Amino acid sequence: MLTIKQVQKKYANFNLNVTVALPTGQIIGVLGPNGAGKSTLFKILMGLTQPDAGQLEFNGQTLATWRSAHPAAISATFPDSGFNEKLTIKEIAQLLAAFYPTSFTPDFLTQCQQLGLPIAQPVQTFSTGMQAKLKLLVALSHGAQLLILDEPTAGLDVTMRQTLLQLIVKYHQDYPQATILISSHIASDIETLAEQVVLITAGTVQLHADLATIQQHYGLFTVAATDFATLDQHAIIHYWPQGNQVRCLTANRAAFANLSTLKPPAVDDLLLAYTTANEEVPVA
Repeated sequence: MLTIKQVQKKYANFNLNVTVALPTGQIIGVLGPNGAGKSTLFKILMGLTQPDAGQLEFNGQTLATWRSAHPAAISATFPDSGFNEKLTIKEIAQLLAAFYPTSFTPDFLTQCQQLGLPIAQPVQTFSTGMQAKLKLLVALSHGAQLLILDEPTAGLDVTMRQTLLQLIVKYHQDYPQATILISSHIASDIETLAEQVVLITAGTVQLHADLATIQQHYGLFTVAATDFATLDQHAIIHYWPQGNQVRCLTANRAAFANLSTLKPPAVDDLLLAYTTANEEVPVA
């Protein structure tokens, strides 16, 4: 279990305050708009940013203690991370093998070549997609038990994204005990990979649920604004007007089973619902 309890970080215009308990051995999608606090939380988990308050535990130990005792067991990618541009993949592999002598995969160079990465060229010659492949392969190269992937497919075309997603799926198959946290602004990435979602807005967790539970019990529907007041308001989580209609999200789909517009919500729908404040509904 990865336990995050009242973890806080305060900045001039932003406060992070997160409490959530995440199971091990799952892929967990972390959603939220820009500036929600996803990257800040990830950097706190990695020890790159120090929280102002709160507790972090992993597998029964404080996360800091666990990180110190198992440096090879945690890994991450960030949009702003990278490599010394003068290094080649061969040289990067030598550094990784020295840093992770017992866990570094001997297949790393082969994997790079299979993905079309030239292992003898400086990284500075690589395209954005090539660097994204390399960052992910490095993160996957030493059997991490806690893997944190912050926007690993950002800015990539569909084919390149699918290649990286397949790498993550394969890693989870090879290391089923690993806990993988992944953020993405591309809803289909989360829907493809994740077993659970955590939705963060304005620095706090708004939703934590299994995707299967969401698909089974949550519902999204549209009604005329004039009919909105007749609905069971207690069964509606969020709503937002769209012209003369109102879009509604519920965690109790059965309560609105008679509505023809009712459907399971997609990940994009959840993000929109939780980031759009409930507004006054026009009645005429």
